[in-house]
Amino acid sequence: MSAALGAALKKIAVALLSDPKTLKKVLAVVLTLLVAIIMPIAAVIAIFSTDFEIDVPEFQRLAVQNLTPEQRADLQFIEDTGNAIQAALTARGQEKRLKEALVLFLFALGDFAHEPGFAEKLAGCFVEGQTHTELIAAVNAAFGTDIDPRTSKKSCLS
Repeated sequence: MSAALGAALKKIAVALLSDPKTLKKVLAVVLTLLVAIIMPIAAVIAIFSTDFEIDVPEFQRLAVQNLTPEQRADLQFIEDTGNAIQAALTARGQEKRLKEALVLFLFALGDFAHEPGFAEKLAGCFVEGQTHTELIAAVNAAFGTDIDPRTSKKSCLS
């Protein structure tokens, strides 16, 4: 029986492979299956075997290189102001509250940032043991703003 099966398979193979159109179709199906099976496996192996590192300074250099001169000046002003805020908070012993101060600067007090003494004025709003509500009240008093933390479902200072 196995001899009959072998002979039948041989006849089928000869019939399929002797016709050029059928041969192309069979090869296309075989190659498609190989690609569908082997390529995802190769991709997974490549992902897990690669040592991927980001060169942060080079990435920053390329990002800044693509900015306009006005954008570069704005970015430099933001960086300088952030550094001034950090120095003012450190001088007051409130360096732990830098994130809160930067959030206030970037999202609520940007219009006041060009005023002389802005960083010191903002740092003066921070005192030890203060709640967010008390901080917002101090900022509103110092800058004449109307920031209301209750208008947002989640405070940006949390």
